[in-house]
Amino acid sequence: MRTAVVVLSGVADRPAARLKEKTPLQVARTPGLDALARGGRVGAVRTSPDGSHAGSDVALLTLLGYDPRRFPLRRGPLEAAGAGIDVGPQDLVLRGNLVTLHDERIADLTAGRISTEEAAALLEELSAEIHDDGVRLHPLHRYRFVMVIEDGRSLRLETAPPHAAFGKAVREVYPRGEDAARLERILDRSRKVLAEHEINRVRIDLGENPANFVWLWGEGAEEELPSFAERFGLRGSCVAGAALAKGVARRAGFDVVDVSGASGDLDSDLAAKGREAVARLESHDLVFVHVQGANEASHLRDPMRKVEVIQEADREVIRPLVAALEAAEGGWRLLVASDHVTATESDELAAGSAPFLIAGSEIDPIRGYPFDEEHAARSDLQIDEGPSLMSFFLGRNPNPA
Repeated sequence: MRTAVVVLSGVADRPAARLKEKTPLQVARTPGLDALARGGRVGAVRTSPDGSHAGSDVALLTLLGYDPRRFPLRRGPLEAAGAGIDVGPQDLVLRGNLVTLHDERIADLTAGRISTEEAAALLEELSAEIHDDGVRLHPLHRYRFVMVIEDGRSLRLETAPPHAAFGKAVREVYPRGEDAARLERILDRSRKVLAEHEINRVRIDLGENPANFVWLWGEGAEEELPSFAERFGLRGSCVAGAALAKGVARRAGFDVVDVSGASGDLDSDLAAKGREAVARLESHDLVFVHVQGANEASHLRDPMRKVEVIQEADREVIRPLVAALEAAEGGWRLLVASDHVTATESDELAAGSAPFLIAGSEIDPIRGYPFDEEHAARSDLQIDEGPSLMSFFLGRNPNPA
């Protein structure tokens, strides 16, 4: 049997006034998802267990069948793994955002979606001015970066994700803990270095938000994870652009594909990802496809752009993948899920359950609900223990690890 998992990051939402109190999923024209939902089952899954934050790092582990309470992998090292950044076993890794600071509050978590080239230049300057030989800064895509503190695994500190800091007096949400002073010095240094940089002066002249501060979060060290093949007996391949999704997949032992044009952003080439996913079905038991664009549209507070991303994902990923699965011998199954709810009007990640659908061989429809938040919540298929969704989907329990 050929199987595929498609995670549409942040596709679940809250009703928006600009969409006449409907969600982007309810407004989008998605004949591929509609057909799957009619012939399969729609439900809701809790992707962030008690004690965990609502975020893609936790949710992706959950959707792939790992309990994040048992395997507490953190965002920093996962993104480093996805980007192919060398990290030592005693290093501490943090995810970083270039952000806009205004009146001592974070006003823009993406610094006006600064370009990758501008961000790299700013981070190069900041790296030279930090005056901490044990710290390395690695640019990712646009405002994202990774910071590695060599031999920092034992540092005792705690950070807050950027959404928890948004709009608050920034000093109130600075890193805490016995060793937090080291990060505080870097944050304070970034104010002076970045504010005076020519790139930010030009951005201000052009009416764009400056990248005049950094936010550090998701701290963690390298941790082992039993492979997906060991647990479920299936060889997996991952098609993704976002570093986080690639990192989770690599930790789970998936073959990770670097697809040209797959950026993990709104400009990602979804047609190329769809073609690669179809090709990978020939050589792997399970293909995991990650699409980030809907989540990015939410961060822009643009529900119409989110609708467009959903429709493109349906056209370029879902429908070609279903056609290939249906043509495969020996049966097929497909799981489509949102990793979490991202509320577009408020740009917030909301805790709770997210919609999913399963379709394919021996999956009998019960009510024929459409794939959206309202009907997922109404379904009799409610999975509170999120990691069990993978077992339910595959029809097999994981091997003990």
